[in-house]
Amino acid sequence: MTRDKSDPEGLLPLRPSVFHILLALSDGDLHGYAIMQEVAEHTGGQIKLGPGTLYGAIKRLLSDRLIVEADERPDPELDDERRRYYRLTDFGQRVRKHEVSSILIFGYALDALVTAGVAGNLVVFLLVKITRFNPLRIALWTFLIVNAVPAVVLAIMSSRLSPASRPGATVIGYAVSFVFWLGIHWMWAQWQNGERLAPSNGQ
Repeated sequence: MTRDKSDPEGLLPLRPSVFHILLALSDGDLHGYAIMQEVAEHTGGQIKLGPGTLYGAIKRLLSDRLIVEADERPDPELDDERRRYYRLTDFGQRVRKHEVSSILIFGYALDALVTAGVAGNLVVFLLVKITRFNPLRIALWTFLIVNAVPAVVLAIMSSRLSPASRPGATVIGYAVSFVFWLGIHWMWAQWQNGERLAPSNGQ
C-alpha cells in the first residue's frame, strides 16, 4: 500500500533521524553540519548523524517537500558561501506536529495505563470484597472515573499553562487506558463465568 505524501499522516511514523532533523530545523534555517550538531545536542549524544545518513535523509525530505533549500544566505564574510541552508516548509511543520502528537498520545496512554491501572484495580478489588455489586459493573464505573477525571483536569490545566500543549493527546491516552483495563476485566469475567459453568456442564 503506497503512502499519500500529500497527507501528513501518510508519512508517519518518521524514522528517528528524519524526526530529529525536522526538530532541529523547527527553530530556524541550518546547514548540514549545524543540523548534525543540533541533533547530537538535543538528544544528549544518543543520536549522531553521519554525513551519509544526514544527506540521505535531507534528499528524502526535499523530495517529500518537508524542507526546502533556503534562498537567504548569511554574509559570506561570516560563513562559508558554499554551505547549503535548509528550511522547514509549512507541510514539514504539519508533519512534525503530527509526529509529536503521536508520541504524546503514546506517552499519555502509557502513563494512564500505569497510574489509572494501579488506582483503578485497587478500588475494584476493595469494592468487590466489601460489596455485592457485579464486579464488571464496578470495573466499568471505577475505570471510567479514574480515567475521565484526570483526563479532563490535565487537558484543562495544560491548555491554560501552555498554548503548545495538546489536550486531545491527553484525552486519547486516558481513553486507551479505559478501554484496555475494562477489556481486561471483561475477559476475566468471561473466564470466571466459564469456570463456574464447567462443572455443571460435565455432569
